[in-house]
Amino acid sequence: MRTRGKTQLWTILMDKVRMLRTARRPRQAWPVAKHCLTLAREVFEPEDIRICHTLELMGDLALELNETETALEHYAESYARCAETSDPDRRARLAGLLGSIHRSAGDNAKAARYLNESLEAQKATGAENHLDRAGIANSLALIALESGDLESAEQRYREALESCRERGAAGEEDAAVILNNIGILYFNADRLDEAEAIQREALKLREQRRPPDPAAVSQSASNLAAVHHAQRRHPEAEALYEKAIKLVEEAGLPGSGDFVVTLQNFSQLLRESGRNRQAKAIEGKIARLSGAAA
Repeated sequence: MRTRGKTQLWTILMDKVRMLRTARRPRQAWPVAKHCLTLAREVFEPEDIRICHTLELMGDLALELNETETALEHYAESYARCAETSDPDRRARLAGLLGSIHRSAGDNAKAARYLNESLEAQKATGAENHLDRAGIANSLALIALESGDLESAEQRYREALESCRERGAAGEEDAAVILNNIGILYFNADRLDEAEAIQREALKLREQRRPPDPAAVSQSASNLAAVHHAQRRHPEAEALYEKAIKLVEEAGLPGSGDFVVTLQNFSQLLRESGRNRQAKAIEGKIARLSGAAA
């Protein structure tokens, strides 16, 4: 078959793969995509972007088929090819995708490498993609936390928070999540005054949302309560624990892990205050939730 004919066949088959994906038939699309890649390697020059298109489509299909290693192989080859081109948008997107997959697979070293490369590529684009940058910085913060590097984690959280704030009102919900994470970091580092200020800001943002999310407001109220609890400011802590519990119960929300922790912390505060009967009632709620979960 002449080169022109093979090129036309590649185009037709790529369209067929996309149609099969739209129809949610990735298994039927896979052999067609493999044929596309064979044609692409035969017909196109190594630097031709159409090879990257084919590799990325195969990576997408592999993910849909839960073949993570195969997806990584194809995405990584496409990334290696585009790393030699002047296409920072593609580099940023692929590096972020590779970082996310490695993160999900538990390979934090490779995840951090690709996520950092994605941030660098984004800077080269000159685009103001604050949402992507916030998500990547937050992931890097979590990786740093898991390795015990609290200083790097705080720095990355601050980068994520800045990106959220640069989105204005659209970034406030994400900013509250990052503030919550920073507050927990400060709490665990026994930096209670800083944790209080951060959790107050997170709670304010979540309460101002219209309509407010009762689960999110409850989480922030509970986290601020825990700070006051550690500061021995029991009346303030008690009021916030009660608020957090009331929000969840009035909204009819299921008992999440966060809610159980709130109940446990409140029970502990009550026992510390000598109110064992009230503490026992709270512990009864915990037992009922545990029974329902079982």
